[in-house]
Amino acid sequence: MSNPDFWNMEFPITSVTRADLVAARIPRTIAEKLTDAHMQHIASKMADYYCQNGFWDDAKTATEYVVAHHTGEDDGLTGMEQNV
Repeated sequence: MSNPDFWNMEFPITSVTRADLVAARIPRTIAEKLTDAHMQHIASKMADYYCQNGFWDDAKTATEYVVAHHTGEDDGLTGMEQNV
């Protein structure tokens, strides 16, 4: 398939919340003062770090898992496990 829209369609991976930061041991007093702009910057930095530290390995592992555990619909994935 050569449609650029197909190849470049984005699927969200995750998000970050102020509660996530508190769970990551950021003091609540700091987390409650973060603006939405700060949070967007944090999310952007997390995306950068993820791409630098494991994204590609995780993308491969997740794809292998989905292909190996797909429901068997007539989706063209049947028998593909050994090719991933």
